[in-house]
Amino acid sequence: MNKSIRLYGFTKNDALVFTSMLALLSNKTNYHWRITRSGLAEVLVVDVNAIRGVEQIPEIIEHAKMVVTYGNRKLNDDYIVLTKPLRAATVLKCLSEITCAQKLSITHTHSSN
Repeated sequence: MNKSIRLYGFTKNDALVFTSMLALLSNKTNYHWRITRSGLAEVLVVDVNAIRGVEQIPEIIEHAKMVVTYGNRKLNDDYIVLTKPLRAATVLKCLSEITCAQKLSITHTHSSN
């Protein structure tokens, strides 16, 4: 199954590294992850070390089902955190947390109907 990720506020270098890691690690996850540059995405990863990223979270959050903050600042307990610098282990852990959170959300939605 395909899942989409949209990056926001990333430098060109960080976006390139993240995209490359995602391509290499995607086969170790339950989903095939792809980067989308516009429109809706299942996951929005926001660089919270970039002023532009933090200021725009309220506006861009509607473009994703889930928000992941990328950086060394914790903004909110509702967001999964991907710490800097990017490492394969932390990206895999983040993808796993996203998958678990989505499964919990689906289970909670079905049980409340």
